[in-house]
Order: sequence, then structure tokens, then C-alpha cells
Amino acid sequence: MKVHTATWPALIGVAMITLLLGACATTEGQNPASVDGPTASNASQSNSQYLYNLMQQPAYAAAFTSMDGSSQLPGWVRTGGTAIPTRTVQIDGQSYLAAQACKPHACAGQQVILLYNKADSTMRGVFVNDPAPTPNVGISDQAELTLLGHPDAAVKAWLKHELTTG
Repeated sequence: MKVHTATWPALIGVAMITLLLGACATTEGQNPASVDGPTASNASQSNSQYLYNLMQQPAYAAAFTSMDGSSQLPGWVRTGGTAIPTRTVQIDGQSYLAAQACKPHACAGQQVILLYNKADSTMRGVFVNDPAPTPNVGISDQAELTLLGHPDAAVKAWLKHELTTG
């Protein structure tokens, strides 16, 4: 597995974001109102918003555009892809809006996790491109992980946890 950064240790390819594989139910532009999203002890649902909806909001779109690495992402990320509801998470005392999505009709192959910090209007995240995906098994050793923005150590640890435990 390749990680595009010099400071983030390689992740063990043990788990796909199963939330995306098992709970994905909305594709860009669809009405997500009837979809139940995942919950976590350190997260709360965010009024059933999806990456698609967030990309329509000027502040979120501006943070996405200014995030390092965003210009190299595939078009489906900008349009929202196939997504699960956003949730609010706390990482090292900071509140983030977490959005997760994957490539429509190819969830196991490409996925993204974006963290938006409303307090400073910045975004960080990770993009996963797996040329040899195995649905419901995990990220393959051939997966390429690209860090987006400038995640600090706590955000990197959270992203790693999401990717390996999903």
C-alpha cells in the first residue's frame, strides 16, 4: 500500500470503509431523506447532509477548492459520489464535519474521507485509490492513500482508524 506523504506510516490493509460498502444508499443528486446513517460514540449525525449537499455550500466548496490535493481528485468527489450521511466528530479538541463517499458503482476501488473544520474553514482528508479492491475484505496492499490538506498527527490517526476499522 502506498501512502503519499513522508510523515504518515503505512497503513495495514485490513479493512475497507465498510460503512460505504454496506450503508451506501445515495448517489450524487439523489434524495437521501430515507437513508439511515452510521453512528459512533464520538460522532453525531449532522441533519442527514451528504457530500453532494455540502459541495453546494459556498464555505464548504471554498475549503475544498483551497485544500492541497483537491485539484487532483476525480470528478465524482466534487459532485458528491455515493455517500453516507455526514457526522460531527471531535479530534484533539476540534470539531469536524466528516463526510465520506466513494466512486459510484466502484465503491471498493475509490473512496474519500473529508474533514471540515468550521471554526477555521479548512479541510483535510484522505483519498484511497485501490486498483485491486476486494469488497468487504479490506484495502489491498496495492492501495494508494493520498493525504489531502495538511492533517496533523491527531487527524492522521483518526483517518487511519476510520480506514482500518470503518
